[in-house]
Amino acid sequence: MVEFTTVLPFETITSILSHISQSDCCECMRVCRRWHDEFPNYTKSIWTTLQISFNSWERSNVCLTRCLGPHVQTVSMFKRKPFPLLKALKDAECAIASLEVRTHASFARDFSPLFLKIVPFQGTLKELTLTNYAFDVPILRLLNDLSNLTHLTLLLDFQIGIQQLPSPDDNINLAPTKLVYLHLDNVYSFENRVAPMLRKSPRLKALVLSRNLEREPYYDVTKSSNYINTAVELCPQLRYVAWNGDCNCPKGTRPYAWREMIDSDSSLHSLRELILFGSKEDMDHIIPLLKRSQKELEYIELVNDQDGIPWNDLAHIPLPRLKSATLQGLKLTASDCSKLLLGCRDLEELHLATTLDSTQLVSVVNVLSSMKHLQYLQLDRQLNSNLVSHVSPHLFDTLSLSVGLQTVKIHDICVSDSGLLALGAIRMLRELHLGMNHHQYCIGQEALLAFAEKLMDGQLSVLSFSFLATLTDRVLERLALVKSLSLLSVAHNKNITVMGIKAFVKGGEKQLRASMCSSVSGSGLYEKQTFE
Repeated sequence: MVEFTTVLPFETITSILSHISQSDCCECMRVCRRWHDEFPNYTKSIWTTLQISFNSWERSNVCLTRCLGPHVQTVSMFKRKPFPLLKALKDAECAIASLEVRTHASFARDFSPLFLKIVPFQGTLKELTLTNYAFDVPILRLLNDLSNLTHLTLLLDFQIGIQQLPSPDDNINLAPTKLVYLHLDNVYSFENRVAPMLRKSPRLKALVLSRNLEREPYYDVTKSSNYINTAVELCPQLRYVAWNGDCNCPKGTRPYAWREMIDSDSSLHSLRELILFGSKEDMDHIIPLLKRSQKELEYIELVNDQDGIPWNDLAHIPLPRLKSATLQGLKLTASDCSKLLLGCRDLEELHLATTLDSTQLVSVVNVLSSMKHLQYLQLDRQLNSNLVSHVSPHLFDTLSLSVGLQTVKIHDICVSDSGLLALGAIRMLRELHLGMNHHQYCIGQEALLAFAEKLMDGQLSVLSFSFLATLTDRVLERLALVKSLSLLSVAHNKNITVMGIKAFVKGGEKQLRASMCSSVSGSGLYEKQTFE
């Protein structure tokens, strides 16, 4: 048998191995002595990043060790005891620039051994992430010894309350750090733990202070968002702030994206992006900061954790550069909400959880219809509001005039027949999601059929309905004729059947996702192949 390593070019072999997982590659090295000896020559040109789980390391540690070297720059490991691997990385003289260590809290009660294993990489290490640790991290000592760090993420075990204590390394005389990104999770004391770091981080541009939202009561870091102003004063180059949110939720992915966004120069002591979960008192504290940042602010997410407390101050601060806004739990009047939107004419994304009833919301929707740059719109009913009980037949009529709107999501707001037809007439619409929670729609079946006709010449590719009792097989057959529609999601429906689903997907290019539909035998994704 001809050995492929003797006939194929080096570049071809490396290309093949680049499409194989690292664990599978290590398994290949066990095939024979020749592969065991030669594979490391190929992996060194492609394995700059290692992702190691507990099982993969235990099975293939000998083979993997042979593939280590100065070419390895990024390492992410999920191991109970990471020390052997860290030692192997050090012995192989890996030039690690980014290191992530995740472990179970019960195996991480003492920080000292891990710290000693990380310090040898101080010459090259720039990004460090420690996850699920239950020890008390001497953060200043860490920064003092890892002087080249620019990105630091500490996600601590929320069940351990020791972070309320004074820092164990208060006596360290720390030189100014190179940090530009700092994420601390479940660090409960701003004054004792966070502020000392900020005082030594003049280059910091992104600050994420997150917490486990299941843990009550709030701790020091969440007691007063006046600390945000303190943070901005201590770090004049700060541009991105996420405060008191749960960064494990989907929206929490945005702060992680900041790691790649830290490249801008702006006015000192002003923000470009702000995420804040807090009370009305917290919102009041950030008013001066918003005014100072109004010419720079591009992204804002404000979530009031109390139940609909009025807060109209935001309406009086024009934000001309704002691109994306999420506003939840803020009791804005219709006039204040309209005024706020008129001050954000370049807005591209809006998620608004409102307490306004449908009649009051008409004026807000009229403003939204005139916003030329708006591409994403999500409207939700604020909890405990009476929005569902008021139905304005012309609520969404003007949205048909929108020139840029591509995605619309409406939850717990009744949509009338004419409103649905107006949504179907939006020229650039590609995604439409309509969802009610234990309430019936106001949409009739004939309106659904007319809606399908409107979509014939449109661009809608994704459509979602939940709790829509008038959605039947007849409507599915009509929607099957919409060429642009590729995915239809139906939830909580008892009138569609397998025959209707089959009629919808029979063209071969459509999919239907059913969930909690009692007349269908099973939930899941249906396509043409399902019925073959």
